[in-house]
Amino acid sequence: MIRIENDIFLPNGYCNPDCFSAATWQVLQKAVHAAETHQWEMVRTCHLLMALLQSKDHLATKLLQDNGLQAADVLYRLDQQFPPKDSRVTCERIHLHREYLSQQVLDLLRAARFRQMDMGRTKVSTGDLWWCLLERPGYVTAVLSTQNTKIQQLKAQILTWECELVS
Repeated sequence: MIRIENDIFLPNGYCNPDCFSAATWQVLQKAVHAAETHQWEMVRTCHLLMALLQSKDHLATKLLQDNGLQAADVLYRLDQQFPPKDSRVTCERIHLHREYLSQQVLDLLRAARFRQMDMGRTKVSTGDLWWCLLERPGYVTAVLSTQNTKIQQLKAQILTWECELVS
């Protein structure tokens, strides 16, 4: 059972911005925007990955570049897999509310919250999002995996950078 003080959601169902760093909150807002742009009714893990790749956070760029990947290439692959739907169709506005987040995203955000607490930090970081995204096998990890890149390598780099930030 999730204790209310540990949950990422407010009692009204909206995400609690106090649980997230400013950079992470921006990523979540960009994920909402990506879902709306692609005319999905909810935020899915692919939208979260799109947002992480577009963030100004150095971790995303460095993580990819150090492993021979370019954000633009990964975004292109995502756009090919999840093309925007018919632009004449309008979707309901999406919010950072549990009703607009897929079960995978809900689970990922909660896992990121618990990881953040285990690491002794007060707010969920983009590193927590990356880590939890890489923990879940599926399309996102397949998109990030190349012949030269292994998910375990990416996770090891996240840990290294987090330790550098703390020291």
